[in-house]
Amino acid sequence: ATLEVAEGTIVHGNVGWANSRSARQNTTNWSLGIEHGTDFTVAADVYGDDRERPWVSAGVGVSLIEALSVNAAYAVQFVTPRVRVLSVGLKFKF
Repeated sequence: ATLEVAEGTIVHGNVGWANSRSARQNTTNWSLGIEHGTDFTVAADVYGDDRERPWVSAGVGVSLIEALSVNAAYAVQFVTPRVRVLSVGLKFKF
């Protein structure tokens, strides 16, 4: 579900279900987040599943031209020792 709460600002919530036949296991996935911007976007999310501790992430994205954008995000999982992820992406629309 996504809701625009102000001009250029959206909040979203997701919930999903995954089934692994090989592990014979069901998992519920979820996320809550907020994003602001159009050509330059900042975002923050909290997400996880029912089997592990949640993650928190923050990121930025920028549109370089109409069909090309770049983004970067940093996430930390609330476990010991801390698990950290840095991602950088490139999106080309065609």
